[in-house]
Amino acid sequence: MNILVTPRLLLRPLTMGDLDEIVALYTDQDVMLHIPPLQTPEEIQVSLQQTISRFDEHGWGVFAMIERREKRFIGCCGLQQLETTQMMEMVFTLAKSAWGKGYAIEASKLLLRKAFSDWSLETVFAIVQPGNTSWSHIMEKLGMQYVRNGEYYQKNCALYALEKPSQLPKRPFREKLDFFREYATVS
Repeated sequence: MNILVTPRLLLRPLTMGDLDEIVALYTDQDVMLHIPPLQTPEEIQVSLQQTISRFDEHGWGVFAMIERREKRFIGCCGLQQLETTQMMEMVFTLAKSAWGKGYAIEASKLLLRKAFSDWSLETVFAIVQPGNTSWSHIMEKLGMQYVRNGEYYQKNCALYALEKPSQLPKRPFREKLDFFREYATVS
């Protein structure tokens, strides 16, 4: 099982046991304001099954986000294919109770490191739907660059990208230890 750990989060593969939490998340109008909606619990179930299948096929994809201290489901995050393109998109859906706590940045840093070092991606993209200033701020904070506006998910969205660094950062030994303690990977 591919489990990723940050100081405050555990990212694990989604399971059908997460269906109730996913339905609650994806039927919350505030949460889904800037995300293409799934209309019914049945559509959400089919989407979850497809997400699990893609994860099983690749060994990575979209993860359940578990807040470690409380051991509670707070959302989903990961990488998925951007519509019908070959681009890999970083995605997040967070419960309102998890907003504004830095979880997206914390998980994104780990996902980007894994994408470039372990999953052989050269570029990671993100879509920002109109009015989602929080997500565009996160993209900029992560060093992602605005590329262009385009039609994605039937909306005119901003496309951001981050290319794999020519070298993954070299860190002094002590800093490496601290980094890996905070962002360990458990298999």
